[in-house]
Amino acid sequence: MNGLINIQEKIISDAKAKADEIISQAQNDAGEILEQARIQSEADCRELIGDSEKRALAIERSAESAAHLRGKNLLLKTKGELMNQVIEQAHESILALPDKEYFDIICKMAAKYSHDSEGQMLLNKKDLSRLPAGFEAKIAKAVRGTLKISDKPCDIDGGFILTYGGIEENCSFDALFKAKYDKIRDIISTVLFG
Repeated sequence: MNGLINIQEKIISDAKAKADEIISQAQNDAGEILEQARIQSEADCRELIGDSEKRALAIERSAESAAHLRGKNLLLKTKGELMNQVIEQAHESILALPDKEYFDIICKMAAKYSHDSEGQMLLNKKDLSRLPAGFEAKIAKAVRGTLKISDKPCDIDGGFILTYGGIEENCSFDALFKAKYDKIRDIISTVLFG
């Protein structure tokens, strides 16, 4: 029976040795698998961090670009508003000139816009009431044809309207400022903003 016990002990001993070998191999394999998983997870983390940094940089650049564009648009809007204010102030300052200076401008404009025929100059009610003495004679010398000042007021802000039969030449300051608006803005832009 001793022989059976010895065989049994040998089988148990061999089985235990084999089990220890399998466990040791499994632990080695598990260690390698864990190491590979750690290396792969670190690589994945680096890739995610790199992608996140690239996305963050792209978002930052986009935000900077949008802010720059908003700033540029705001600057353009402000410049436009400033130029409009300057034009409006210039318009108002002409209307508020003292009588002599105002009617000197009217005379120069009449000389420029007059026709080589007989016509009428229409003024607004305010200008008719403050006509300087001898103004019609001064106009007669300045224009190409002949101009009579109408005693009927017209509905304009300032300046005048010339009529030659059925032809009207609107020389009101409002009409002249509107007609020369783009040119005036260009001049103001050059003066104010270089």
